[in-house]
Amino acid sequence: MRFSLPPVTRALLLTNVVVFLLQLLINPLLIRWFALWPPGTIFEPWQLLSYAFLHDPANYLHIVVNMFALYMFGTPMERFWGPRRFTLFYFLCVLSAGLTQITVAALAHADSPTIGASGAIFGLFWPLPCIFRASG
Repeated sequence: MRFSLPPVTRALLLTNVVVFLLQLLINPLLIRWFALWPPGTIFEPWQLLSYAFLHDPANYLHIVVNMFALYMFGTPMERFWGPRRFTLFYFLCVLSAGLTQITVAALAHADSPTIGASGAIFGLFWPLPCIFRASG
C-alpha cells in the first residue's frame, strides 16, 4: 500500500511545522502578534485562527502530539469528507475553540495567551465515530 496524505492534512501538517521552526527563531514576536490573547490585552481578530498554528517551542511534545493526532484523525476525515468539507470543519473547530477560550479567559480575568492546535484536534474527535462506522 502506498503512503500518501490528503492535500489539506498535508498542508496543515507542513504549515504547523514551518511555523514551529519560525518560532524557534523569532518566538516572542510571533507569540505577541499571532497567539490568542484575551480581550482587553493585545487581542486582534486574526488571532482567532492564527493561534492554532503556534506551539510551545520549549515543549517539543506539544507539536508532536498535536500533529500526530492531526495525521491520525485528519487523514480519514479528509478522505471521507473531501478537502473542502474537511477544511471548513477544521477551521470551524479552530474558531469555536478560540471563542470558547477567550470567553473563559475573560470570565477568569486571565491575561496570558493561548497557542496550539489542541482545540481543533479535539473538535476532530466529535464526528469520528460516525465516519469510521460509515467507511468501515
